[in-house]
Amino acid sequence: MTASDQRQQNARLHREYDRVWGNWPGWGALAAVNHTSVGLRFIITGLLFFLIGGVMAMLMRTQLALPEQDIVGLELYSQLFTMHGTLMMFLFAIPVLEGVAMYLIPKMVGARDLPFPRLGAMGYFCY
Repeated sequence: MTASDQRQQNARLHREYDRVWGNWPGWGALAAVNHTSVGLRFIITGLLFFLIGGVMAMLMRTQLALPEQDIVGLELYSQLFTMHGTLMMFLFAIPVLEGVAMYLIPKMVGARDLPFPRLGAMGYFCY
């Protein structure tokens, strides 16, 4: 076997590996259960919730910027404060940490995927 035959065989095996273990094209990517895709989904969704929580925080800070502002009422301020805290802890911080762990830990230990990849994907869809 020559070197060029070996390169062709390696390229063919690499394409076959990508076909078997890669993500499906289009909307099928949502059905992917590998740790990289699910981890990135957790991180991106968490960052979207971070933006929503940031808007809530800016509304609260705008209310407190000057004395006797009337941007939001007392009741709405309390609701914003509660929603901001809940959103940042349960919809941003914990899912992003889970996404980073899901993305990095299999790469750090040299594993091909998580032990129960469909369970991780189900966790995202429950989130």
